[in-house]
Amino acid sequence: MKNNFSIVRIKSLILLNVSLALLVLSGCKVNVQFSWETTADQLIEKVFDGDEKGNSIVDSIVGNYENHQYDSGGKNDWHYVTISRIDDTTLQWRNRAGRTWTLQTTKNREILKVGKDCPYFDDGHTTATVIWDGNQVSGILGPWNELYEKSD
Repeated sequence: MKNNFSIVRIKSLILLNVSLALLVLSGCKVNVQFSWETTADQLIEKVFDGDEKGNSIVDSIVGNYENHQYDSGGKNDWHYVTISRIDDTTLQWRNRAGRTWTLQTTKNREILKVGKDCPYFDDGHTTATVIWDGNQVSGILGPWNELYEKSD
């Protein structure tokens, strides 16, 4: 039975390799690392976790954001944010006031888990909602569900 399983796994990897080659030939950016222990579902998620240009969800979220709710008064350095990439699944929220916290991707591209390092975590800010316009990020609902619009 074990030999039969290995043959199936080899055939699956060959099929995946051919599929990846076709994606590359069609102009898609593919950056996938896997081992013999990687499951087919994990590979599919790694290959197709992004937009048609090959940008990952993390890459799409990275950028500068601004909260316009306080444009007519009360705006401060906490309302200007830069989100940067830490790794394939982790981002860092940094405001002009110098406060930072981590954001973790989830299976749902619209939901980020807020790290316990966030000063609002204990007050209930445990997720941030990503606002998508097609395959482009237009904003993020940050603390207290205030909209931070992407500015670049």
